[in-house]
Amino acid sequence: MVIPGEATSNRYVANSEGAPPVPPPGGYRGAQRSRAPQLPPGAPQPPTGSASDGKPKRAWMGPVALAVAGAFVVVLLIVWNVGGSHTLYGFNMLAIQLAVLAVVLVALFTPGARRWGSLALAVCLVANVATIGAAGALTSAYTGNYENLKTDEQKFWEKYPGIKDEEPIYLIGAPSYEEYKADADEILLKVRERLTADFGFTWTEPADEMKRPIRNGYGGESWFFTYTSQKWMTNEAVHGVSDKTAVVNSINSVAADFGYDELYSLTQPGYRDDKVLEQLYGSAEPTEQAIWEFYTGDYDADFTLYVQMVDLSMDNADGKFRKDREDWNARTGEPLEGVIVYVVTGPTISEDDEVAFDELLSDYE
Repeated sequence: MVIPGEATSNRYVANSEGAPPVPPPGGYRGAQRSRAPQLPPGAPQPPTGSASDGKPKRAWMGPVALAVAGAFVVVLLIVWNVGGSHTLYGFNMLAIQLAVLAVVLVALFTPGARRWGSLALAVCLVANVATIGAAGALTSAYTGNYENLKTDEQKFWEKYPGIKDEEPIYLIGAPSYEEYKADADEILLKVRERLTADFGFTWTEPADEMKRPIRNGYGGESWFFTYTSQKWMTNEAVHGVSDKTAVVNSINSVAADFGYDELYSLTQPGYRDDKVLEQLYGSAEPTEQAIWEFYTGDYDADFTLYVQMVDLSMDNADGKFRKDREDWNARTGEPLEGVIVYVVTGPTISEDDEVAFDELLSDYE
């Protein structure tokens, strides 16, 4: 109940226990809610806003940073696509990337441009020298094509026609392919004639000759190759130590006619570790071996005659050598057992290529 004439501060009457005291007239001292300056009536209100609103905004830095980052990514992709992966790791490209990163960082710390700057930074993190270069390396590993990773100098030496650390004059001075082939045909004919005369052997259709390219030592192939002659094999098997020894003696007589040493055994104990002999020939003891292997020839001319004898009567208990020969017979038609003769040479080149080799070699002198 309000009593007329009562002081306005005495607003609470009955049932007002516990209510806070009424502030004194004019409020408490220092209890102003706003620290804004009191302006006289009719005075204009000052502009509102932060203190930084008076500074010029550079929001344009954000789109510029994103555009610069995007343009740099396009440049990286173009360089990679045209085969310049080695350029990606050059000093110039790294310097450009640092400049792009500087522009992006400026945008990140510029009010109003941070959102665009964040996008530009994300672009730089996804596509940069490291990531594009790594993608190129993975692509090359998957496809086997490393052309994009090679410098011009590497590509130049990759086509080197000779062999690294080998004097071209000695390589070209060795017997030509045609000379090697003629010598191989001659001695193989003599061996076949002697064995046919001494043992009545007949011969299966020979396996084709092979030319195995030789690497040049600079990532490519040289113009030289090793020559493996036709492989001749008897249709008849040879069993027993005495019979196989007789065949060896007949071939030794032919080798002597050509001025070669006697056949040297590759299966004798001491030439290789016993475990290797067991794996390759069935035993470390020659009398128990399923395969005998010999060689001789003109070592100065890098011309080697090889002789193998397959005797499956000496196969292991598990039948390993018979299984291997049956698989080989299925692929080539070669008899399971018998005497095999062939020739392997050192690096050689065809006579038709010698002039062109000399001309190309002049570019590397």
